[in-house]
Formats: sequence, C-alpha cells, structure tokens
Amino acid sequence: MKTSTQTRPRPRRRGREKSERVSTQTLIAHYTETLERNPKDLDAYQSRMEAYFEQGDYAGALSDCNKIIERDPDNIVAYQYRGMAYFEQGDYAGALSNYNKFFERISLAHEACRVAYFEQLEQDDAFGALSHFNKALALASRNRRFRSYLSPIYLKRGQMFYKNRDYARAIENYNEAIDWSRGGYAEAFHGLGLAYSVQRYYNSAIYSYNEAIELKPDYASAYYHRGQAYLKIGDLTRAIESYTKAIEQSPDFSAAYAARDAAYRLRDVQ
Repeated sequence: MKTSTQTRPRPRRRGREKSERVSTQTLIAHYTETLERNPKDLDAYQSRMEAYFEQGDYAGALSDCNKIIERDPDNIVAYQYRGMAYFEQGDYAGALSNYNKFFERISLAHEACRVAYFEQLEQDDAFGALSHFNKALALASRNRRFRSYLSPIYLKRGQMFYKNRDYARAIENYNEAIDWSRGGYAEAFHGLGLAYSVQRYYNSAIYSYNEAIELKPDYASAYYHRGQAYLKIGDLTRAIESYTKAIEQSPDFSAAYAARDAAYRLRDVQ
C-alpha cells in the first residue's frame, strides 16, 4: 500500500530547559544593562524584579513591579511580587490588594479554559472555544511563573483545530503543548498521531503514538490508533499486537476487538 512520507515529528520530551543560577547582583547588573538598551523589555524588568526581591531589595522590586504593571496591567507575576514586597515592608493592606488582583487573574485563565472545554466544546462551537483559549494563552504567556498552564491550553487549542479539520494548526499546537510540558505530554503526542493519520502520514503517526505509549504505558487509545496506522501501511502483525495491547489495557474496548477480528481475517486470506 502506498503511503505518504514525511519527516518524523521532532521529539520534545524534556520541555524548556532551565538556565543555570548566577548571583543576584550579577543578574541585576545584566538586566539593568539590557534595559538601558531597551527600556521596553518587560522580560528584563520581570527578571530584575525577581532578582531584587531575592536580594531583599523590596523597594527596587516594587519599582520594577510598578513599571511592569503600567505597561502590562494583567501581568500576574508583577502583582504577586508586588504583594510579597508590600508584605515584607509591613504594608499588609497593599499586600492583600495585590494578592487579590493576582488571584483574580489566575481565575480568569481557569475560567477561560473551563468555559471553552466543558461548555463550548460540547456545543461544537470551535471558534468560540478558541477565542477563550486564546485569551487564556495570552494571559499565561506574559507570565513566566504561570507558564505551566501553557501546555494544557495548547493541547486544548490543538483539539479545537483538529475538530475543525485544520490539521496543520492542530499539529503546531500539539507540538507547542509538548514543548512547554515538563517531561513530555502523552495526550499531545496522541493528538499528533491523530492529526498525522488523518493526513495519511502513517509513519509519523506511529512515531507519535509510540511516544505517547512510552510516557503512558496504559494508554489504550494510543495502542488502538497505532494499530489503525499499522493496518493502513499493511503491517497486520503489528496492528494485531497493538489492538491486543489496547484490549489488555481496556477489556471493554469494543472497537479494538472489532479491529483485531478484521485484521485476523485479512491475515488469513493473504
């Protein structure tokens, strides 16, 4: 059987690497120099703010917090650090006010995801759901300490694109979900496999399902869909093995039983 060819998806198992620690004074000097060259660099302000706080220079941290919030009113980390700095200075009312703003913005991101996934997905309103995910994504991406939310947001957005048959953008978002994950993301690899399979890139799909299974050995759906991909390229032996593994993980998986029976019949007539 003739199949499409494509470069294997790039594995992104470890997520984004953390930089090595250096002294806070060195960091402050570095980011001050960066800001002298580019006074609009919010990442530099945020990094210097964190370094000031770690050093115990709460006035310096507050100054950078104020500059960040002035330019980016939804910056969660700036509210968090401004609250902590006020607390360290004994201004508990100021601390409470900023903590409240911090949690309000976290709640907005949680609600955006909840509404999109649990309500609009069931209503088949893919574009409406995407609007909510995009808002949550924009909120999270501006705050490094909040970026652990990026991976599931990208996953859900990939699912929205897949549901709307925009497979290229689905693949792009699944890869981002993997990239931002810590140690891999089985569901995102599974989504990649589905998106590659529907485009008949079966070898890439099999690779993605293998990654999902390595991360989650009891992933019945990944075994089943890997079996489907093997069937498409005519590898009946591995297809049957994959269907069997799916059944072992989920004994009530009726589609896997039916697919395995069909594969057995195909093998018998060859």
